[in-house]
Amino acid sequence: MEICEGTVFFVDMRNFTLLCSRMAGNSDEDRVGPSGQTQYEERLSFLVSEMTELYATWRTIIRVHVDAGHIDRYLFQVLGDGVMIAVDGPRHAQVAFSAAQDMAAKVHQRLREFSNPRIESLGIRRRADWLDFGIGICSGQFAYVKVPDGGQEDGDRYTILGTAANYASRVEEANKDHFDTRITIAQPTVDL
Repeated sequence: MEICEGTVFFVDMRNFTLLCSRMAGNSDEDRVGPSGQTQYEERLSFLVSEMTELYATWRTIIRVHVDAGHIDRYLFQVLGDGVMIAVDGPRHAQVAFSAAQDMAAKVHQRLREFSNPRIESLGIRRRADWLDFGIGICSGQFAYVKVPDGGQEDGDRYTILGTAANYASRVEEANKDHFDTRITIAQPTVDL
């Protein structure tokens, strides 16, 4: 275990769990389309490919800051329909804020121009059920903790635990309490 000062942010996709489930009362869910898949199978396949694309985009954004020397290291941990990212180094708070803004802009554009129109074409007509996102950011202490490898042979695996991770998750959740917010920043990050 290694304790450090840094910034943690959570990026969470909203309505993803709902969209990965069969829609009750939608008789088209089991209709087989030209692709040979049901509407539900097409939607699920599309959502998986979308998350794969978003993970790659988010990781690239972080790598730009690593390559520029703005942060010493980072942890990028996939959490189903989102990610937890921890950064430490001389400019950790600024990097997290800048990266979150860049991620938000790219996700917002992709959802508006591509993802949600496709979701609509796959039978989800209510805008309230379309994909959205939230980001929570908090700076402070956290610990890098080595976790069991689960039989993997491609190196050590880590997670983080601590105050910054806990608060980042909570402030991300706070986005849901405020109309039309995407990024919520905890006071310790604002202070930096």
